[in-house]
Amino acid sequence: METVGILVESLKNGGAERAAANLSHDLSEKYQVVVIVFDGTNIAYPYNGKLIDLKLRPSNNILQRVSNRISTIKRIKDIREKEKIIALISFMPNANLYNVKSQGIGKTIISIRSTMSQKNLSKYRKYLIKKCGIKSDVTVVLSESSKIDLIQNFNYPKDKAITIYNSCDYHWFHVKDEHVDNLINTFDFSRPTFVTAGRCIDIKGQWHLIRAISLVKEKFFDVQLVIFGEGELKEQLEDYTNELGVQNNVFFMGYTKNYHAFMEKCNAFVFSSLYEGLGNVILEAIACGMPVISVDCNYGPKEILCKDPKKSIKDITYSDYGILIPAFSMENFLQNTKFENSDYLFANAMISLLEDEKLIENYKVMSLKRAKDFLPEKIKEKWFLVIEGKYNEN
Repeated sequence: METVGILVESLKNGGAERAAANLSHDLSEKYQVVVIVFDGTNIAYPYNGKLIDLKLRPSNNILQRVSNRISTIKRIKDIREKEKIIALISFMPNANLYNVKSQGIGKTIISIRSTMSQKNLSKYRKYLIKKCGIKSDVTVVLSESSKIDLIQNFNYPKDKAITIYNSCDYHWFHVKDEHVDNLINTFDFSRPTFVTAGRCIDIKGQWHLIRAISLVKEKFFDVQLVIFGEGELKEQLEDYTNELGVQNNVFFMGYTKNYHAFMEKCNAFVFSSLYEGLGNVILEAIACGMPVISVDCNYGPKEILCKDPKKSIKDITYSDYGILIPAFSMENFLQNTKFENSDYLFANAMISLLEDEKLIENYKVMSLKRAKDFLPEKIKEKWFLVIEGKYNEN
């Protein structure tokens, strides 16, 4: 059996890390898998295969960082040769750079997990992104829109970028968790409840959900918003709930690994990112058969929830597999405390679901139908073809 490598910074909490762990399971059906991580501590996601921890620790010393980079490139190259890796797949920019720099035997497959043009990147970082694309054999992106972004905004080689969505398997992430069981047993689901999951960081835009809840509260005084995730903005978001008077309506659950059993008991899943690569948590929500209300950010949600992703979203749009709202601005709530039009639209969409049980039931059915398109057996076949050099999107 041939060997495929997966290179990722860690297997701690994060969408790319979860995707890398999931891919290790998908590929193990056909290949031996070697998972190479920069930092093997605090593994959050179970993986399949042999783990090699490079034990690359952060350093503030410039000379030490340069030395670490040179030695790490050599170590990865040695691993590729020793393990006879026929293809090394990397996740995230730093891992992509090390993948390209350690080229030797086997294919070099890099992946880009988010919308790069939305980030405030230096000219050097943009240069590295393009260089990695040129030097790699294939670049895998999460959405068609992200691929277009790379080609148009980074002069990316058209023949190098292909789209493969993340896989999502209900049985994989829906496992027994005593902590979540305790949360379920102590939570009041008799109140209308919306749920979201994601790190409390700027790009996730959770303050828009808090604003929407403050508006929904005017009609459904006992409405609840549950936020799963940790991050640098968590304390500020908690303060914001006090400022808007919804501290008894918004619940911060912190990082919870297997929150899906809890999520299923809520009325709907809500998503507020300012930009994305795809939106893994939307895939998890539809796999749980949940109605979804999502902002139409660049990029990803519309490709999941709408049969025609070219459709313009200018108002509340009751799409094929979920409800879409026009994108939010790129300003955070510290820069602009004024409610946006999309905050009001998001609230109205939440209210429309609570008032229409048939709409909820319809989206439960359509979510499960759409989730079948992201089952591992469909997605992994594309990865097999990429590794074998046979994949052709045309």
